[in-house]
Amino acid sequence: LSMKSGTNDFHGSLYYFGRNPRMNAVSNRLAGTQSVVRNHIGGGTLGNPIIKNKIFSFFSYEQWKSTQPQNSVATLPTDLERSGNFSQTFAPGGGLRTIYDPYTTVFNAAANSATRTPFPGNIIPANRIDPTGQKVINDLWKPNNAGNDITGINNYRQAYYWWLKYWNLSERVDYNINDKWRMYARFSKYQTRLDNPNHGGTIAVRSDNGGIMDALNAAADVLYMLSPSTTLNFRYGATYMEDEYDSDWAKVPESVWAGLFPSGWYKPVLKDLPGIYYPSFSFTGNGSVGAGLGSWWQVRGRVHSGNATVTHARGKHNMKAGYQLRHTYDYNGLPSVGGFTFHAVDTGNTFINHDVRGSGSQFASALLGVVNSGNASISPMFHNSYDQWGLFFQDDIKLTRNLTLNLGVRYEYENGPKEDNLRFSRFLNLTTPIPEFQGANTPQMPAAVTAISRVNYNYNGAWTFTDAANPRVYPAKWNLLPRVGMAYRLSDTSAFRAG
Repeated sequence: LSMKSGTNDFHGSLYYFGRNPRMNAVSNRLAGTQSVVRNHIGGGTLGNPIIKNKIFSFFSYEQWKSTQPQNSVATLPTDLERSGNFSQTFAPGGGLRTIYDPYTTVFNAAANSATRTPFPGNIIPANRIDPTGQKVINDLWKPNNAGNDITGINNYRQAYYWWLKYWNLSERVDYNINDKWRMYARFSKYQTRLDNPNHGGTIAVRSDNGGIMDALNAAADVLYMLSPSTTLNFRYGATYMEDEYDSDWAKVPESVWAGLFPSGWYKPVLKDLPGIYYPSFSFTGNGSVGAGLGSWWQVRGRVHSGNATVTHARGKHNMKAGYQLRHTYDYNGLPSVGGFTFHAVDTGNTFINHDVRGSGSQFASALLGVVNSGNASISPMFHNSYDQWGLFFQDDIKLTRNLTLNLGVRYEYENGPKEDNLRFSRFLNLTTPIPEFQGANTPQMPAAVTAISRVNYNYNGAWTFTDAANPRVYPAKWNLLPRVGMAYRLSDTSAFRAG
C-alpha cells in the first residue's frame, strides 16, 4: 500500500453514493414486492499538519452498507406429514402417493425386481417413527403456500436479502525529526461482514452468506542520511488477515447434536471446531430442501517482513544494497462434519426404476430413520509457516548523459512450508508398499481377472508425509538472480529501456 503524506495545509474530500428503489417499479417477481436492494457507500480523506513543518497526518475512511435480493424455493413437509400421516399426500394425477415400508423389501434376482408392502392408510405407525428423524422433521421450517400443484411441490417460497457491511480506514503520520532523520508510521484496517436473515425462523436454516473478511496492516519506515550522498533506510511491516464462515445466528449449542444423536458419535468430529452449526440434512425426491451446514472454511494468515537498505552515490555510480526477511504463518482449514441424505426412493414401491412422483416421500424416509447416504469427516485445522530471506546489490552506472547501465545481483533463500503437527504431504513413493494393503488386508483379485491378466499384482504407492527428520514439504531453495539492464535517453520526452 502506498499512501501520501499530509502537508502544512488542510486538504480533504467527502463522497457518498446511495441507492434506494422506493420509486422503482416492482422488480421482485417471485414475491411481487419492491426490491430490497439498498446501497449506502461513503467516505472521505483528510491531510493536515499536527505540528507545522514537523509532524503531518493523512487519514482516510470508507464504509459500505448494502443489501442484495435473494430467494429460496423448497418443498417442506405439511403438519400431517410431520406426524407420519401421508393420507393427504398426492401424486400428480390426483391419486394417493403411496408410502411403502422399506423393511418389507423383497428382491427377486432372477426377475431383477423388488417389491414392498405399503403402510395401511398411508400412515406410519407411531411405534415405527425414529426419534432422531422426528426431531429433524420438526426442526424444518413450515410451508408458506400450497405449492405448484396437488403434490405440494415448492410449497415454500421466500424472498429475503443478503447484506454486506464493510469499512476500511488508514492513518499515516510523518515526522521530520531533523535534517537527517525522518520517519513515518501507517496503520490500515478493513472489516467485512456478510450474512442474511433467518428466513425460515428455525435452527435448521443455514446461513448461505455468512462470512467475515478482515485484514489489518501496519508499517513503519525510518530514513537516515549518513551524508549528502549516503542514506540508510529501515522498514517493517505486518499483515494479519482473516477469511472465515461465521454466522452468529446460525450457530447452535452442542446440546442440539446431543438431542439428535444420543450415542455421541459426533464428539470427535466437533472437537476443536471454531463453531458448531445444525447438522446437514438433505431431503430429495418429490421436491427438495436442505437444512444445516456440512462444511465451511477458516483462513487466518500472518506475514511479518522487514528490510534494511543503504544507498550511496559516488561519481557515475548510484549503488544500493539491502537485506529482506519475510516470515509467513497461517492457521487455516475447511472444517467439515459431513451430512445425511433422505430420499423418496427408500419409501417408494421399489428401488429399481422407482417412480419418484408416484410413490415414496423423503420425509417418510426420514421419519423411519432410513438414511440414503451419509458421511462424517474429521478435518483438522492446519498451522503452517515458511520463511524467505534476500540479499541484493545494484549499481546504476551513468556511462554518458544519455546512457545508464544497470547491474545487480540478488541472492535468495526460501525454506519449504512446515506444518506444526507434521501433516503435510511430501510425495508419493511408488516403490514402497501401501501399509493398509498388506498381510491379511491384501486385496484379492477375482479368479476371472487373474486368469486374463496373468500378472502378480503389486500394491505399492505409499504416501509420504512430513516427519521429525523431514519437517518441510521440500528442501530449502537457494536462488542466485543476476540482472543487467540499460536505459537510453532518446530525447527530453522519450527513453528506451531493456534488461
